[in-house]
Amino acid sequence: MDVLRGVLDSGGDNNGVNFEWSLLRGGNIIRQYSEDSTLVIKKADPSNDYGVYRCEVEDDDGELIGQAYTAVTIGFTDPSNARIVKFDEKSAAAIECPVYAIPGASVTWEKEDGELPAGAEMVGNKLMINEFDDDAVGMYVCKVDIYGKQIEGYVRAEIYVPDTIIQVLLEPSSESISLGDRAWFDCKVTGDPDAEITWTKEGEDELPDNTQVMGNRLLFVNVREDNGGIYKCLAKTKAGPLETRNVLNVGTAKRKRKRISRKKEKRAHKEAGNNDKKMKRSSIFGTCKNIKLIKFIVAVDVAVIVVIVVGGGGDGDGDGDGVVVVAVLVVAAATITTATILLLLPLLLQLL
Repeated sequence: MDVLRGVLDSGGDNNGVNFEWSLLRGGNIIRQYSEDSTLVIKKADPSNDYGVYRCEVEDDDGELIGQAYTAVTIGFTDPSNARIVKFDEKSAAAIECPVYAIPGASVTWEKEDGELPAGAEMVGNKLMINEFDDDAVGMYVCKVDIYGKQIEGYVRAEIYVPDTIIQVLLEPSSESISLGDRAWFDCKVTGDPDAEITWTKEGEDELPDNTQVMGNRLLFVNVREDNGGIYKCLAKTKAGPLETRNVLNVGTAKRKRKRISRKKEKRAHKEAGNNDKKMKRSSIFGTCKNIKLIKFIVAVDVAVIVVIVVGGGGDGDGDGDGVVVVAVLVVAAATITTATILLLLPLLLQLL
């Protein structure tokens, strides 16, 4: 707990006067405190409560009687309690002295384990390093001289290493995008949910007028042919800017398939079934209406041939007449009509 006390040197008591405490940094009022003659800061925070404190004294009419200032530094005055700062490797670094320096104070810098980095420059209460690398890592000491009194502040400078690997992934809504489709790219940042996302199209100053940026999504409302190209997602992360890209390939419009009504589909199925049945009933002799007659003719032809074969070899002379008759009548049976066969039937019976 730090205690600051304002005292009016008037040779008497403080009756009829008012006190007002304020914290100043860079000429600006950071906050105002109590109006008591004594300012008490409980649980002082090194990062918030350092600076110049001003005490103003006014009379009951609001007229300023006097004012006083005091510089306050809290913590970081010992190596075991040094302020820790981190910088990206190869980046410019500005190390600020944790001891607040009021106007007129002088500040000098040292590095505990060696000389200051090459090219380091002291500007005000800061040590500027052009390129922070492994050689710049270490403990720095700033010494502030205020009216003959020296106060030291300690700063440990380190290279920033993210706790998790930060990646930027660009995922399309579909691998195949056609004209007129609704499509989008999602830019996903792993390891830094607070990263700031911006979208650009390669070779263009602005995004197409049919796109909308919705958070981490780039939405194409109605894909056009001129939407094709390379799109970039730039993420400003705590590890620095990261970029990824993806290509939007636009295909031709999709053809709509004609839907056949259920009624037409049933009709087509029925016709196909009927045709199938007709094919099964067909034969080399003709259509169904001729089947009865054809069967009769075939039956008669077979009967004639059988009779002739049996009877043709019945004379026993061995001259082969039966064979000749069979050959002739087989040809005739294939060409003559049913009426002719019926007329020849009695003659054939006599040959038996």
